Amino acid sequence: MAGTTGLTGLLSVADTSTTAVDQTGFDLHHLIGTSTDPFSCTINGGGESFPSPAFESTNPVAIDKIAGLSFWTATFSGRYPRNAPVAGHEGFVTYANGTVDGCTGWSMTLNAGTYPNTAQASTPPVWMGYLPGEYSGSGSFDGNIDDTTAVTLVTSGAATFRMNPATTVANTLACGILITGASPSVARGAKNKMAYTFDIDGNVTSAGDESLFNAGPLVTPDITEIVLRAAGSRTFTGLAFLTSLTISANIGSPIEVSGTLQGTGALTVA
Repeated sequence: MAGTTGLTGLLSVADTSTTAVDQTGFDLHHLIGTSTDPFSCTINGGGESFPSPAFESTNPVAIDKIAGLSFWTATFSGRYPRNAPVAGHEGFVTYANGTVDGCTGWSMTLNAGTYPNTAQASTPPVWMGYLPGEYSGSGSFDGNIDDTTAVTLVTSGAATFRMNPATTVANTLACGILITGASPSVARGAKNKMAYTFDIDGNVTSAGDESLFNAGPLVTPDITEIVLRAAGSRTFTGLAFLTSLTISANIGSPIEVSGTLQGTGALTVA
């Protein structure tokens, strides 16, 4: 036996799952296999444990435990776009109701609901099951405070967040936003800036030659079979869906995405 390194790793989504499900239109198939280039993935497995103390004829000296169901989640990180990753200076923010001139970066986090879906059965379950829910999100961006135009504070409206211009259609995420924080910063020895935080209002639409998600409005996350390869035939396979994705486009850094997956059902180790 010998140790292994991440050089032999791979996070993938097959066109067809091991149960013959066509996954080519699924969001994780596009996100992991087409639009981003994953470079790390960690699976976090666990199991329920319940204390089971009871009176005994001989005084106990330790606490017994009861084992429950097993569960798992995963996190991954990747660069965008897959074929030729770019740096954050290719990003851009368009928001008519805010101060975005001189923006140096933006970040957006999308979250999807998670609902327990474990049921008793004639054969008792071993793993917890879950169902995906609706999207919500929040984020941040900044802008200049210039010498001629008054800055805007708490506003709302339509915004577009570009990752890169692409060849024909820019790669963007578009949505309504509600500004939740507006912080002007004025200090000696520094550039005057506006920092905004926002909540996403309604649907998010993905577009572009290399759209981050399947082009069009985001839909409820798909339950998808993923495979994490550690080395050779050493793999971890299971059904999962996206519960969180953060996109960061900042000058001075690559454009990166980091996501969280909720496993549902068994994680198979080979």
